[in-house]
Amino acid sequence: MTQSKSHGALFSFLIITLCFTLSACGAKKTSGAATLEAGIPKALLRSKLVYETAQGVHLQTPGQKSEILVEGAKWPRWRPDGKAIAFLRGEDVCVINPATKEIQILAKTQTPKTLVYSHDGSEIWFSDGKTVKAVSVTDQKERVLVQDGEFLEIDSGPESKSLVATVKSFGYKVKVYNLENDQNRSLGKGCSASFSPDGKYVTNNLDGHQALAIVNVSNGNREKSLPAPGGMLTDNQFWSNHPDWIMSMEEESGHLLAHRFSDGKVWKLSDVSGADRPDLWVP
Repeated sequence: MTQSKSHGALFSFLIITLCFTLSACGAKKTSGAATLEAGIPKALLRSKLVYETAQGVHLQTPGQKSEILVEGAKWPRWRPDGKAIAFLRGEDVCVINPATKEIQILAKTQTPKTLVYSHDGSEIWFSDGKTVKAVSVTDQKERVLVQDGEFLEIDSGPESKSLVATVKSFGYKVKVYNLENDQNRSLGKGCSASFSPDGKYVTNNLDGHQALAIVNVSNGNREKSLPAPGGMLTDNQFWSNHPDWIMSMEEESGHLLAHRFSDGKVWKLSDVSGADRPDLWVP
């Protein structure tokens, strides 16, 4: 009987551990929920939104009709000055000039997953399995930035001296990498890692995707939480080039939401079904 109880306890422990590991984000519950505001906020009427669907990469001014920019592409990310967009198409790391529609292939990755422009716009950083590489946009020279677990999401910090990532290795963690001294540290379990434009904060999707934690990079403390609208679960958050705006996707519909950092208010910027990986550029 003692052996049976021991096996039962071990089985229960393994089940609990497995459930925790499979959950991308888990933390303390956040009380309350945001209200979905009507219309488009005035501050975003001239902004530009890129995102992916099963058809490809789309470009849209909030409140206006979207256009397919590149068919069969995914993971669009704005250059910091808003003049180019990086994306993945098959194994190719590409950029497109949205004004001319000219596409340039800069590199290839065997396991295409995620990319982002460096903070200064001189490189595109992209994952290749358990490695993050950089490719120059001018001469296509490549270099290795960091190696760790499987990189699922990445973002560049100020002056391109740091990198934040969602890393899968025995669960999901948000980690910050100092590229000058080759050191890194975890900011906790979670996902949807991105930097605020000034590099002071990092996003971490917690609470069963009911709230977004804003984590202070210097001390690892949770600065605040931005709750999702009532009844919604949000994912794949990404901080825009503007300090007050963070994008997310609503999991059930794929509608794209803009969260205002200062007060937590939320607006729907796109109602295209199945949209994902949004990035907003604010002039």
